[in-house]
Amino acid sequence: MRNIKAIEIPLPDLSTQKKIAGILSAYDDLIGNNLRRIAILEDMAQSLYREWFVHFRFPGHESIAFVDSKIGKVPEDWEVKKLGEVAEDVRRGIPKGKLDEESPYVGLEHIPRKSLALDDWEMVTELGSNKLIFHPGEILFGKIRPYFHKVSVAPFQGLCSADTIVIKGKQSKHHSLVTAIVSSEAFVAHASATANGAKMPRANWKVLVEYPIVQPPEDLLEKFSSFFQNVIDQQQVLIRQNQNLRKTRDLLLPKLLSN
Repeated sequence: MRNIKAIEIPLPDLSTQKKIAGILSAYDDLIGNNLRRIAILEDMAQSLYREWFVHFRFPGHESIAFVDSKIGKVPEDWEVKKLGEVAEDVRRGIPKGKLDEESPYVGLEHIPRKSLALDDWEMVTELGSNKLIFHPGEILFGKIRPYFHKVSVAPFQGLCSADTIVIKGKQSKHHSLVTAIVSSEAFVAHASATANGAKMPRANWKVLVEYPIVQPPEDLLEKFSSFFQNVIDQQQVLIRQNQNLRKTRDLLLPKLLSN
């Protein structure tokens, strides 16, 4: 067997290596900064949801009376509903086989844990099993082992695993609220507790539609939706920036090494 230590590998001189490392580090720093901003935006959105819809500390709450409901005390002008009244599971199936063109595919392994910001996927030209089609803005909820908390917002149209629940608001005014609810710790815990199966528990949408939610008056819902959607939009801008930065960095590396 050849001694691997005897193999000569051409390397740039130390000065050049440091220059290359500096250039690549600048890209990595920008990517890391964007990831931190994405996480901060996520925390802002979830904190607002908890303040307004869990603790009921929304603008003007001091002057609102609370009344009894089946889920406890709620503001008197809020409605208690079931999730299925405002959200739906969208199942647009596509059979396995070759695709007409290369398409983005999101498997459960691509969906991040505890983050709405989907920043990983792959491009495919053929499907080994049946998949689902999702549209921009729809929610991808990983239903296998839901306690992994894989819930993200789609930044584009693509394909996903059939073990994903594709969710959207029945009306556009509900979509931000639905996104906040199904990505919350409480909802994911409920999905886990009601999942079917022992070794590979799966969340059951037919059960999840019964999940109780509260809906505020139109003006408050509009304010929440505006803020929440702005967070999602900013996250997706940062995701696109990171994708471009990674592509540029990866294209730049071999050119730097060859000079």
